[in-house]
Amino acid sequence: NILEEQRLRRLEGLQATHTPVFRPELAQRSLLLAERSERRRAAQQGGTRAAGVPASPAGAARSATRATLGKPAGGDVQGDAELLDPECTFHPKITKAAREREARPCKELGPGDMKRRIERRAKALEEQGKRELATCTAPKVIPYNGVNNGRLRLREDVDTLMERIQNGRATEQKRRNKEVQERQDLEDSQCPFQPKVTSAPAFVKRVAASRRAAKALQAQADKENGGPEQKQPEWQ
Repeated sequence: NILEEQRLRRLEGLQATHTPVFRPELAQRSLLLAERSERRRAAQQGGTRAAGVPASPAGAARSATRATLGKPAGGDVQGDAELLDPECTFHPKITKAAREREARPCKELGPGDMKRRIERRAKALEEQGKRELATCTAPKVIPYNGVNNGRLRLREDVDTLMERIQNGRATEQKRRNKEVQERQDLEDSQCPFQPKVTSAPAFVKRVAASRRAAKALQAQADKENGGPEQKQPEWQ
């Protein structure tokens, strides 16, 4: 069948396209590192054969780096550190005190540092406790109007206690009223609108006065005659 053959060919093409070739693709950085490692190994083997003495890993690395960069052998420590890798831009700065300090063994790097930190923390806690104890045992007392026994003076002036409490409350209330008034004045000053109020005409005032007088006379007459009082509706 022709269609079946075409279908099988398409399947074979898809299988050949998507089947992995199991060939890794190395990045440019990996290739560069591998090439540098090969050059370093070759330089180390050449230096060892020429001297007849096995070289140390650090010396072999420096020799390989010099051989890679075309630098002569020998030189100071700073030059060796700079020749390790041209891509390394970090250069640590060692102070004079650190350079003159004696090297510590490995056993003091971990437990020794921890012991010193614990001792330093304990000393700081002890000094803080001493300061707090000195503050708590000797409080600073501020006299109040020449009296050291408190603001209420219960023992010295008992008879005027209520009067002093009332005076204090009145003073506090005046202070609060003043603050409220100042706040209200501030809010009013921010309102620019000031309505203009005009007085009513004379005839309107006369009509209102006559109506008030008529209502008063009618109420007095009803009270004298004993008429029924008008009750206010429940819905009001």
